[in-house]
Parts: sequence; C-alpha cells; structure tokens
Amino acid sequence: MEKAEALTQLPRKFVYNNMTLDDISGTPDEALAFYADFYTDLSNGVVEGPEIKDGFMVYTFRKAVDTKGNTRGDSQFELMAAVAGALDDVRGWEPDEATEIPIGELGVI
Repeated sequence: MEKAEALTQLPRKFVYNNMTLDDISGTPDEALAFYADFYTDLSNGVVEGPEIKDGFMVYTFRKAVDTKGNTRGDSQFELMAAVAGALDDVRGWEPDEATEIPIGELGVI
C-alpha cells in the first residue's frame, strides 16, 4: 500500500499596482473589499487569478475599466481635439496670444 501524499495549501499573495499586499483571512473578494478602503481605485476593482508563481497562489487586483456611463472619456477627448484644431484655424490664433474667441466661431457646437 502506497503512502498518501499530504495535500498542502499554497500560501497566497495579493498584488496591486506592482505592490505585494499582506494576505488577510477570507476570500479573495473579501481581501479586495478590505484593500479598497486603502486604495480607492479598487472600490470597483476585480480579482484576477490565482496564478501559481514561485510557490504562491498569486491574485492580482485590478481597478475596473470605466466605460459604462462615462461622460468624459472619448467624447471629451474628441471635443478637446476639435477645439484645438479650430483654434489653429480661427483668426490666426497663436497659443501665446490672449485672444477671446466666441465659442460659436469654433464650429464645435
């Protein structure tokens, strides 16, 4: 009869933003909620893993990507690019001039 091998649980590591965080008791989601009090980017974060590395089960915390309901993302960038382009075209505007240009003349509204 062969001897049964003992099962061992690998120790856990939690990683966020290239920092290793202390393991706390509980599930990885509970650890995420705990660390969200210290790192506010994690308040809507996600847990990835585990990944086995160097004898540890490594869980990675990532902040959630904000796309739904985002009113400032791509549309704000596009508006800023349109304004910058329009300023180049209107009345020979130069960045060092203090010229007031009515927003209606920019052609972005």
